[in-house]
Amino acid sequence: MEIPMEISMEIFLTAFSVVFSLLIVFLLVVIGWYLVWTFFLSRFRFVRELTGNGMSESSSVNDLRNGRARMKKLQDLLNIQHCNLQCLPENYQMKYYLYHALSWPQLSYVAEDEKGRIVGYVLAKMEEDCEDNPHGHITSLAVKRSHRRLGIAQKLMNQASRAMVECFGAKYVSLHVRRSNRAALNLYTSSLQFEVSEVEPKYYADGEDAYAMKRDLTSFHHEKALRDRAHKEGNVHTHLGRCCGDHS
Repeated sequence: MEIPMEISMEIFLTAFSVVFSLLIVFLLVVIGWYLVWTFFLSRFRFVRELTGNGMSESSSVNDLRNGRARMKKLQDLLNIQHCNLQCLPENYQMKYYLYHALSWPQLSYVAEDEKGRIVGYVLAKMEEDCEDNPHGHITSLAVKRSHRRLGIAQKLMNQASRAMVECFGAKYVSLHVRRSNRAALNLYTSSLQFEVSEVEPKYYADGEDAYAMKRDLTSFHHEKALRDRAHKEGNVHTHLGRCCGDHS
């Protein structure tokens, strides 16, 4: 007994609809789980340990000795945001990261281990409307807990400061830090030569005061001048060498 064409087509369309619906549900579940993990669960250490991610982060601490700090790329922004959510109470929407990436692409850096995993970042910008006294600002600095005390934060800050001088002639760089954040305050004052310029009451959303800090970038200007002079002398020597070669 043959099944009419109309019934066969109806069965096919019904089956296709069911399969397609199941596929959509599966994709939504996967995407939902990824978002929950990225923006919520991964912030808790015990969850990372249960899933094995805590172990992989701890085992890669020494990898950074063979890793690098590099200028951030647009494709790094999700990983930077993830790192921020894991490390800091001050969080930002993606459009704010894009604003930095598109306006000052030279100033923000990431630290990655030898496997290419981002373990820290610095988000920086130039302050606008200050042409007479150009200066930069550190918006955010974070290093994953498993990779701290390796000099990563200092390296990132120096990279960003150097870029401010090289690209925009910045005279100094500023930042804000919570009064209660003793570890960060020690890093900024002892290792990076920042100085407290003032206390800004209730600067943070939870009402905590902030230290406004500044770092003079004169040393980076001297470094740039020496490098430019060496480059210029190298070009002169190369030119003279070619002239001598022409006469010989």
